[in-house]
Amino acid sequence: MMKSYLYSLLLAYMFLVSCVNRQAENRDIEPVHLSPDTVISECGDSLIVPPEVVCMNATKKGVFFTDYDKGLFVMDNSMDIHHQLGKYGRGQGELLGAAFFYTDNGDSVYIVNEGRQAFGLFTNGTYSKSIAFCEGARFTIRSRFFVQEQTVYHSVAKAGTPVIAYRGDSTGFRSVCDYTPHDDMEFQIHSGRHVVKGSDSFFVIGISLPILQEYTFDGKLCAEYDLLSIPEIAKSMKEHEDEPKQPNSYYVTIRDAYYCDNSLYLLVTTDANDEYRCNTIYRLNTEDGNFKHVSTYLLQGDVFGTFCVSGNRVYAYDQMESSIHVYTMKQEEQ
Repeated sequence: MMKSYLYSLLLAYMFLVSCVNRQAENRDIEPVHLSPDTVISECGDSLIVPPEVVCMNATKKGVFFTDYDKGLFVMDNSMDIHHQLGKYGRGQGELLGAAFFYTDNGDSVYIVNEGRQAFGLFTNGTYSKSIAFCEGARFTIRSRFFVQEQTVYHSVAKAGTPVIAYRGDSTGFRSVCDYTPHDDMEFQIHSGRHVVKGSDSFFVIGISLPILQEYTFDGKLCAEYDLLSIPEIAKSMKEHEDEPKQPNSYYVTIRDAYYCDNSLYLLVTTDANDEYRCNTIYRLNTEDGNFKHVSTYLLQGDVFGTFCVSGNRVYAYDQMESSIHVYTMKQEEQ
């Protein structure tokens, strides 16, 4: 009896110390306000930045972004359009809604073709093929995905698993991620995840749920992080949690996520005093199998829809101004 009591007391003490340390860690992080070095509303003489940029990605070949109505564009270092992949239409190599996309080095680009419920694959700037979404699983919309060895890792709903690996052929798909206690099976539309490739693993980030996990490519859980330990995220999710859930609607807290140089960046929405904002980026260090919240950036502007990071540069799409803002993170802030 005494041993049981002492064991319970020890667990309670460890939990209290963990909570205190967690709160202290986050209190020490002061937000860094970033003002844009450059605001791009036109890319050279060839393109006005469109009103719906869905996704951005930075590679050595330039900054890629999708215009939902026109296709994918690549900007060079001079912020001019280098080339375009796809255009609106129903024909071969055309796109009915260019949404999220993935490219590792710029050579192969997988673009979600929402209207066709398929991926459009472009290789070395040329259309290669269309890959239909798999049967038996509903791909979540507006969420990051990645490709590893010609296998698509993507968030899904109503498939008995939140994330699948899919080769785009008759072999079907396999589960590479498990549900968590935060998931509500009745409202699986809320269980969408961003699935982001790291150096030798991948990250699963809940869009509306406090989920952050690291997995190996074969589906082994490596690490987890409690997003509720970041007070602003906890407050935002709590406000939505108290609202009645609807079967065909969902809310967004983690608007976008991006990995660069051992860091995971999260673009987060807030709704303080009934004023919607999406201009806060949290940076978490991911080295050594651990997550650590190391920086918070407040972008000048109100609502950003997507972003990407390259070195010490942040490229973010301002939805209110239909422009791309370029920010510089100081070396000590990275």
